[in-house]
Amino acid sequence: MQILARVFRGDQLESFHTGSIVVVDSLGRLLAYAGEPGLRTCLRSAAKPFQAIPLLEYGGIDEYDLSGEELALTCGSHGGEPMHVAAAAALLRKGEFDETDLLCGAHMPYDEKAAAELRAAGEEPSPLHNNCSGKHAGMLLATQVMDIPSARYIDADHPLQETMRATLGDFADLEPEEIPIAVDGCGVPAFFLSLQRTAFAYARLMASSEGAGVAGSLERYAGSAARIVQSMTAFPQYVAGAWSMTTPLMQAFGGELLAKEGAEGLYAMAMAPSLVAALTGRLRVSRDSENARDPRRGRRDGPGTATVSPTVDHQLGRHRRRRGPDGFRFGDVMKKAESRKQKAEVRATLTLNKFKLQIGGALLLSAFCFLLSSCRTVGISKTTGGFAEIAPTVAAEMILDSQQVIVIDIRPSDSYRGPEGHIAGAISAPFDTIEMHLPELLPYQNQTVLVYGETSTDGAVAAQLFTVSGFRNVVHISGGIKEWIERGYRTVHAQ
Repeated sequence: MQILARVFRGDQLESFHTGSIVVVDSLGRLLAYAGEPGLRTCLRSAAKPFQAIPLLEYGGIDEYDLSGEELALTCGSHGGEPMHVAAAAALLRKGEFDETDLLCGAHMPYDEKAAAELRAAGEEPSPLHNNCSGKHAGMLLATQVMDIPSARYIDADHPLQETMRATLGDFADLEPEEIPIAVDGCGVPAFFLSLQRTAFAYARLMASSEGAGVAGSLERYAGSAARIVQSMTAFPQYVAGAWSMTTPLMQAFGGELLAKEGAEGLYAMAMAPSLVAALTGRLRVSRDSENARDPRRGRRDGPGTATVSPTVDHQLGRHRRRRGPDGFRFGDVMKKAESRKQKAEVRATLTLNKFKLQIGGALLLSAFCFLLSSCRTVGISKTTGGFAEIAPTVAAEMILDSQQVIVIDIRPSDSYRGPEGHIAGAISAPFDTIEMHLPELLPYQNQTVLVYGETSTDGAVAAQLFTVSGFRNVVHISGGIKEWIERGYRTVHAQ
């Protein structure tokens, strides 16, 4: 967890908010993060767009002539406003159900005006006022088009719930049994994913909605994903309502942003059309005053900047002049990389600056500003070093959770093969002769590359060298192999 925002009363710190933010593209590549990408959390209501897909996959739109507003409600966490209650009731009638068939329970409307009107009329809330009534109504309709029993449709072993778990697994690139479950507040299974997998699922949902030719899209779900995204972004008032920032946020982006909250501070987003990515964060509030520690190594030279030590600059200059086999030279690669980076930074700034809109939800927008100015980023950086840095605990989660991570050990060959061993799957590329190894490493330029040395210092130098040589997603494992072993993570030995 990392401090994302501070709240001041006068000139005194009153509270701070910690959490994790992850940005992933539709191929699952980590683009930027703050905190812990591998943190496993519960999606809660952020799973609703995926839970609605089976209804569409089995022909529910044609069978029940579902409108965009009704589809949005099946994906929403509504406020219990009159239009929400009416739409949920209409969904039930299409399947000849009524509110007694809903197993979500009842609670007061989230919307303050709707709740006040109920109290003034002396009425108790019904299951239709539950923020999940649209989702549950959609589930009841899905049981009919799937020709399965509607009784106990909320049970984890019900065929509908198993299908929904498998659908989420398809978007997160996981087997259903790899997704832990518990019981959500409305009684249905609640799913657990890492933040990185959650972001990946949302990015893939958006990519699939744009058609089969988009990188990372799932052709099988293209039609259903398109209807889900179109309905949510066209009718955001049915996804949430006056009670939540989700509705005005999507309205502000005019259909280019999909957003969905989950309970306990989870928030997921996906952007279209140029940047297909998702941001997910878990925000918690602490009332203890505490200064934030800047996550990056090096001395601070002002807000949003960090510098590296003269030793790093000296090492980079030395390697820039060195040549490898066939006249291969780092300096030539660096020059091309710097040009590509400048163009990428301009595109990223133009896209991400949209998040600076003056709309509700100050805490979330503060998190966005934090992400742009000072979080650890991969590929687009505000630091002189230009690479991300993570603790061994986070690195272990990333290696376990992703098949696209490349690990590079820059220690001498005798250390790689020595008694300490090396991280399983790591490629040996000794830093002293790095120019000899760069040509064989260039195919990994667009993948997430985890670099480590004996300690933090040598690993950081190598990480920056890879970054300025055009590697887009460079992550340095702080503490090197020493800290990896001290924290109890295993190593392997070369045969």
